[in-house]
Amino acid sequence: MTGDQIDILVFVVLVVVFPVVVATVAYRKARARERARFAVPQEPGETGTTSEADLGALVRRHETDNARRGRTAVLALAIGVVGLGLVGTLFVLAGPPRVVNVAIAGVVLGVPALCLWRGVVDGIRCYTRRAESFSVYEGGLVYAYAGHTRVIGWADFASVVNDGRDNVATRGLGKDTRFSRFLGRDVHCRVQLRDGTRFRITGFTRDAAQLADGLSRAVYERTQS
Repeated sequence: MTGDQIDILVFVVLVVVFPVVVATVAYRKARARERARFAVPQEPGETGTTSEADLGALVRRHETDNARRGRTAVLALAIGVVGLGLVGTLFVLAGPPRVVNVAIAGVVLGVPALCLWRGVVDGIRCYTRRAESFSVYEGGLVYAYAGHTRVIGWADFASVVNDGRDNVATRGLGKDTRFSRFLGRDVHCRVQLRDGTRFRITGFTRDAAQLADGLSRAVYERTQS
């Protein structure tokens, strides 16, 4: 193959093939997580075996800023697409030595690829998790989104893994950067229930760090009692 043919091939891979692969994988993984969100499908307004009245007094309510999540998804997608196009263009314009250019392109692909991935994932979540909120009660949590409601007693929690950068237990292990806050990754808490249901709390939720730490403490104290 001639040098021009190699340039065209690499440009197509970077600008067309790679973004499509990243977006497709991100979409499938996000949809799979959404389908497995509740182990038992619930109709709008339906609750679990525990009622809100059984949870006691309301302690606090945390609402997710879904509009911000949507804006972030659109901006992240734009950065990803433009960034990958720019990398491909610069590779072609740079010319030989092509081995060095490929190595450099591989390094700088990280940020736009991550933005593209997060844009797809957050775009799906913006659509499927409208009106998302977490209401903390003395006896548990009420999780609601898009007209669905799940009432969860503390005994129903299997694990709460709070690995976001604002976690009290891990603070200092990483910096809270503007980029992580932009992606809603300054807080990242993974919750699993005893029936296998999983959901996440991210930085798009108001006072997410307080919510994540509170759930971690409540579940830990429950297991120690």
